[in-house]
Amino acid sequence: MNRSIKYRSMKSMLYFIICILLILAIPGNGSSSTEKQTNLIGSVPMREYPDSPLIINDSNLGSALRNYSNFVLECWKYDCSPCQIIGWSIDEMASDLHGRVVFGKLCINENPVITEKYEVSRGPTLLIFNRGTLIYKHIGNYPKATLEEMILSKLMLN
Repeated sequence: MNRSIKYRSMKSMLYFIICILLILAIPGNGSSSTEKQTNLIGSVPMREYPDSPLIINDSNLGSALRNYSNFVLECWKYDCSPCQIIGWSIDEMASDLHGRVVFGKLCINENPVITEKYEVSRGPTLLIFNRGTLIYKHIGNYPKATLEEMILSKLMLN
């Protein structure tokens, strides 16, 4: 009889440990802001203005445009050095303009729906949206200060 009680106690303890491990394994709201910012838009809470660019694709651009009134999308291509250079400027501007403008990055090679819809054929191309509407399309790279001034001017934030 004593063994039966011991066995049940150990079995209960084992179930308890398994439950704790399962709870710890489930991703929750405790993820870092960096994780939120590098994930797809679906994992970013509504109205949270990230300080780094969102990863955008054919299926989540609509959500980004609904959630953020001032949105700038950098369209880049594989093996494009100007795209890499503007990418660094976009990263900095996302931090500098945090709370005012949200930035996203889209790979042209992997997202034919958006590239066709907005007639993006080469990189780097910036698409500037206000309240979900494309208001300006810019092709090519310029110094960060020039890009920032252009973005703020087009969004009437300067």
